[in-house]
Amino acid sequence: KWINVDLKSGIIKVEFTKSGKTRIVPINQALREMLSRPRSRGEVYVFTNPDSKDRFREIKRSFRTGCRKAGIEGLRFHDLRHTFASRLVHNGVDIGTVRKLLGHSTLLITQRYIHSDETTLRSAVGSLVKRGDLLHPCDMDGREKFGTEIQAPVINATSMN
Repeated sequence: KWINVDLKSGIIKVEFTKSGKTRIVPINQALREMLSRPRSRGEVYVFTNPDSKDRFREIKRSFRTGCRKAGIEGLRFHDLRHTFASRLVHNGVDIGTVRKLLGHSTLLITQRYIHSDETTLRSAVGSLVKRGDLLHPCDMDGREKFGTEIQAPVINATSMN
């Protein structure tokens, strides 16, 4: 309902959650612009059927219809939560924040929603070199040296006797 959308503050109040707890969810600029569309006076619901002007009663059914019209097969409405979580993590958002945005009570549940592909895993490991972290964790004496490359020791063959 529109009474749960605060475009000035950029938040949506979600009242009927699986856990039964009301949650405040921030929205990004793209969604704010989409929701700022002109609407009829007295319009109660955010999403209405353009033909009947009544609210959608079953979002999953409407979603399936939209997918069918767009030629998308095998996508479930719930898959969007997994995509949301994965994209947040891929963009550097920490898992604790993702947990709060999804409304999960534990990190364990959130971890089930995050899917990493090989490219993401390679990028994660590669980021250490890009940032200069841990290029070589120890020098020859075992002392920690973070963020610097270690030069190989030069051995003089005449001093080895």
